[in-house]
Amino acid sequence: MKKTKIFYIVLSLFLITLFSCEQDLEPQNQDLSTSTKKVGKELLYVSYTISSTIDYNMPPYDLTEFEMSYLNPSSEKNKVVMKLFNDGSTYLEINKIHDAKEIKLPNHILPDDRPEIVKTIISGNTITTYDTKGKVRTNQSIDIPNQMEMVNKIKALGKKFTAEEISQTIATMQGHQFIDNLNDFIANATSNNIQILEQGSNYVTLRMPLNMVDPNLDQECVLLIDKSKNRLVGNRIYSSDDKLLQTTYFGYNTGDVQSLNAIKTVEKITLPSGFEIDQVSLDKIDNLKFNLNI
Repeated sequence: MKKTKIFYIVLSLFLITLFSCEQDLEPQNQDLSTSTKKVGKELLYVSYTISSTIDYNMPPYDLTEFEMSYLNPSSEKNKVVMKLFNDGSTYLEINKIHDAKEIKLPNHILPDDRPEIVKTIISGNTITTYDTKGKVRTNQSIDIPNQMEMVNKIKALGKKFTAEEISQTIATMQGHQFIDNLNDFIANATSNNIQILEQGSNYVTLRMPLNMVDPNLDQECVLLIDKSKNRLVGNRIYSSDDKLLQTTYFGYNTGDVQSLNAIKTVEKITLPSGFEIDQVSLDKIDNLKFNLNI
């Protein structure tokens, strides 16, 4: 669940940067899995498979058995589908794939007789989980912000560019290819409540409040952007009191289609003793597809 939220926030951050620019897109001439086919009433459809592992950077001191019980190395694979509708509502579905290799834990764990959760749906401000028999196991409310602003920006962009051009840009996590356009965005960063931390000939680091993505968030995010490709290569999330909470790195395919294919996240977690330990999540993304109905 957390990994999917990370990817959704990353996508939102990228779209904010993309749609803040006014320069024309340069066609990519890439063979990417995109389509303008009407697959449903959604404006934007995104799907991908994600193979995820969680491990820990062990501290230079011994952990108690109680603290070890807080650590849960894992490995899993999921198919994820995200939809954005014309009214600003969203739909997220996560289906577990059972061909992932299991991690053997070096300790004894009592059998878990709880039904396995294999499907999660987030829609209409509700999270619903299902077991292998399709039975609802949990159902709870969640505050999901409306994305009408993003809908309007996509539709505005659709008046100037084709669905294929927009999809290729999103999948490669690239903005506009014209550097002057990125420089205009940087020049206007302060007026958009974005702080420029450092800038070189090929890179720039920006700091922005995450409430630009979700009004319920009070953290801030530092973005590292490759200026030569206008590509997001990493970010760090800080608490309201400026404590580092999470660092994320992004990897891309090589060759003609340089789409996003890997995410590494290092997150601080606090043990019962008060000591902190790094939880490392590695996500491999495959079969990334976009459909735009504009």
